[in-house]
Order: sequence, then C-alpha cells, then structure tokens
Amino acid sequence: MRTRFTIVALTIISTISFTSITQAAGLSVTTAQKFNVNASRLNIAGDVNNAGTLQITTGAINLGGNWTNTGVFLAGSSEVAFKGPAPSTIKGENYFFNFTCTQPGKQLSFEAGKTQTIDGAWTLTGANSGLIVLKSTIAGTQWMVNP
Repeated sequence: MRTRFTIVALTIISTISFTSITQAAGLSVTTAQKFNVNASRLNIAGDVNNAGTLQITTGAINLGGNWTNTGVFLAGSSEVAFKGPAPSTIKGENYFFNFTCTQPGKQLSFEAGKTQTIDGAWTLTGANSGLIVLKSTIAGTQWMVNP
C-alpha cells in the first residue's frame, strides 16, 4: 500500500517593528515588493536599490553607499542622510522630504539629466578643510534639484 503525502506551503505575512536596525549589506526592494520603514531608523552601510515601493513615513535611512530608485519612493516626512567618507551616487528621479549630508569631504554624484525634489530641509554641512562636493555622473551634463 502506497501512502501519498501532500505538502501544503503557507505564507504568513507579518509586520515587524523596529526602532533602529543596522543592515551592512544594503537594501534591495525588487519589483512588486513593498518595504515600509515607518517611523524607524534604518542604518545601511551598503547601497539602497529600489525597483518596487520603498516607504518611510516619519523615520530615517542613514546610508553609507549609493541610492538607486527606479521604483516608487514615498518619503513621507522622513530623512535620508548620506553618511561615511566614501562617495555616494544618487540615481533616478527622487522626491526626498529631508536630504542630509554632514560628512566633511563627502562626494555626492547625481544622475545626469535627473531631478531631485526636496520638500523639507536640504542640509549640506561640510567643513573648511573638507567641503561636500556635488557633481553630475556625466561631466558637462546637468542634474537638477528642486529644493
């Protein structure tokens, strides 16, 4: 007598809440995925790659790497802060609420031909001995900011 087994896979969707979390490798939100930071603080040493929906209601992302947005970014009243000494590249058309960089000597490269909209505070604070450098990803081609 043969016995037949049927395996049923269940997917349980739950909400995970955190106050502050550090993710060294980076954050990738793929097409059809949604990631909501809510009111939390997410510290990312690597890159953010968003092709799905990335939402931050009132929280913050502290980013040490690059920012690539080809999906939907819902900034709410949040902050995206570029930290660490390594250069960062910002790609895609983005709507930031608060955009911050207070790392002396930091280089921020913005994708040529794209517009960055900043609805809240645009805070860039370097030092006399370490100015923050803003540049285009293609020399001679403008990027735009709508502060």
